Amino acid sequence: MTPLQTLLKKIDTLNDKAKAIQSEYQAVGVECLQHLSDHGDIGPVNRLYVGMPKGTRKTAMASWLMAHGALKVNTDKGTKETSPMAFDKNKKTDPEAAKADPWQDHAPERDIADTFDLQVALKSLLNRAQGKHLLIGGKAADEEGMALLRMLATGAGLPPPSTDKPVAANPSGINTTEPTDATAVRQSADGEASQTDAPARTSAKGTGSTKRQQTKAQAALV
Repeated sequence: MTPLQTLLKKIDTLNDKAKAIQSEYQAVGVECLQHLSDHGDIGPVNRLYVGMPKGTRKTAMASWLMAHGALKVNTDKGTKETSPMAFDKNKKTDPEAAKADPWQDHAPERDIADTFDLQVALKSLLNRAQGKHLLIGGKAADEEGMALLRMLATGAGLPPPSTDKPVAANPSGINTTEPTDATAVRQSADGEASQTDAPARTSAKGTGSTKRQQTKAQAALV
């Protein structure tokens, strides 16, 4: 027998044992419900449920027991750990109905296709964000946003997102704090015009003053 054949045989044996145990749970559960019906004693149903190990679909068992027994969820903080189910006087216990209803069919598990691997999705997202301009809500990622990204990266087993590239607070990329080339040209032209006009005005003023002085001198001679 090859190692693979040996492994497959072990798997089949294990699954057959699980099916047998599943049937035993059904039979013992019906006996617990019969005891509840005859004596009003919730001890056996709680012992069965609490003693089930992890991986044995305890939620399905609880659903089945409460569907066919005079039981309800125990909300008493002092006793709910040892007796999670309490007696419900408004319900009836029906062991025969429980016998015809497989307990494992209650609270069905989700199909594997419904599983969403969040870690894989985060890795893909964070890898795409590496070295990019990081925007959150249309604004540059602040320290709080970066802290969130670092936390997500740590959870996904990735290095924190890199922000080597400058982060633009303005997504359009237009610099609104400095004058555009056209504005600079206009300002330069206006400045040159002002500097050119100033000597001209000074020259004109000087010429007018000289003419007035010449007129006064001629008048004095006459």
